[in-house]
Amino acid sequence: MTEPDQQPTADERRHLLKTVLKYTWYKPVLQALGSGPARYVDLARNVKDRAGNPPVESQLNLALKSLTELQLAEKEDPADVRANWKLTEQGHVTLRDLGYLELVQRGRHRNSTPPADTASIDPDIPHPARRYNYWLGGKDNFQADRESAEEFEALMPGLRDGIKENRDVLRRAVRYLAAQGVRQFLDIGTGLPTAENTHEVAQAVAPTSRVVYVDNDPLVLSHARALMTSAPDGKTQYIEADLREPDQILQSAAVHETLDLTQPVGVLLVAVLHFIPGDGAAKPIVQRLMRGVAPGSYLVVTHGTQDFAPAHIAAGHEAMRRQGRSDIWPRGRQEITDLFDGLELVEPGIVPNTKWRPSPTTPDLDLHLVAGWTGVGYKRG
Repeated sequence: MTEPDQQPTADERRHLLKTVLKYTWYKPVLQALGSGPARYVDLARNVKDRAGNPPVESQLNLALKSLTELQLAEKEDPADVRANWKLTEQGHVTLRDLGYLELVQRGRHRNSTPPADTASIDPDIPHPARRYNYWLGGKDNFQADRESAEEFEALMPGLRDGIKENRDVLRRAVRYLAAQGVRQFLDIGTGLPTAENTHEVAQAVAPTSRVVYVDNDPLVLSHARALMTSAPDGKTQYIEADLREPDQILQSAAVHETLDLTQPVGVLLVAVLHFIPGDGAAKPIVQRLMRGVAPGSYLVVTHGTQDFAPAHIAAGHEAMRRQGRSDIWPRGRQEITDLFDGLELVEPGIVPNTKWRPSPTTPDLDLHLVAGWTGVGYKRG
């Protein structure tokens, strides 16, 4: 392990999670300490209450000794045998990550799908959906996601305000499409559930609206299945698929069971195309998706950009991207406009996220914090 004043490396964090999951009493002891420092006798009672087969004293002592060596738990005063036990800072982080894995397992079990294989989950690779969740104030993320998010925020203080507005423009666009009569939505790169998800916004306008959510992270889909339930008159479905394989999405049984592709569909690509690297790489994907839906359909795109970024921020992000610490490929307004070739742009055209049909409560943020373009296109017959 690291010295007490050092942060664990990625390999060490992975080792901590796997070790806690491997040994019977480590996790319940951490959970018992999660409510606050406790004397040994109270800790033993708490663990006993949590476990159907409580540990004997020697097992509890061994667990505490091992958790101390892992720097997950410690005594408030090591010299006092009666001192309280408590979690270390890393103990709190590990307990939070364990809680996230547990939530995923419950979500999959509730929907009659196999529990997540925690041994196969790598908590040290940041994922865009979990990073986005952290920015929105959620708790469904790992330490690596939080560290990645904070690195972006260090480069661009105030970034969270722009992230929240990206989410808000999704809601405004869905309300607009629903008001135009669209009753079917294909939300690709859905991200983790939050307040006012696509189906909730659409079904508030038209209760019969149907939505298919698509994401390439099985953890995201576990949450979606567990937490996002349709209104009685509508329908929601969830598929694990990758935006880079649009045919797989369009040919999915779940899509065809839920949506009628001969009728208009709202195709939502919100804050996802900038994870497709390469000049011109996003356009073929968008065109294939729009060929697969009927006339009368709409395309909604929000996309990260550096068009508004000061030079030092643009250079800092480019350095992060070259070093593999950023998975975002920002695009300029012209390349984003090209995504709508063959479609009729809805007014006001390609504009910053906060400028697309803003509500009275939409803030007038500095555009370098908005850092994104929004466009909505209509497919004529």
